Amino acid sequence: MALRSRGKNLVEVAGVFGVGNGLVPYGDQGLFMTKDLFRQAGGFPDVPILEDFTLIRTLVRRHTPLLLLPVPITTSARRWERHGALKTMLLNQLIIAGYYLGISTSTLARWYRHGALSRVTKSENPQ
Repeated sequence: MALRSRGKNLVEVAGVFGVGNGLVPYGDQGLFMTKDLFRQAGGFPDVPILEDFTLIRTLVRRHTPLLLLPVPITTSARRWERHGALKTMLLNQLIIAGYYLGISTSTLARWYRHGALSRVTKSENPQ
């Protein structure tokens, strides 16, 4: 994954390391599959957040091999630039932890879109 942003190396290394070591990739890392495989896995679930994560978890449970391709993709860096790499990675991990703890995806989506990070960022950077 390539981001057009300062601090992008931390994010890129974390993404490649995670997927290369058996962690589930996110949608912004580029997910490619056949239409048949997508349908067999049930497609994207109708949830407000983590639809990519849920789809990949389904494929992993079915022992579908995931490959890390040696080519970069470019994805939006807006959230990473707005909040910084460390805060964004922390929020992503908190959302995943909340998912595993059984917190509803509606609540997780609200936290992600309007949660603590935006309040912290606004207080640190008043405009």
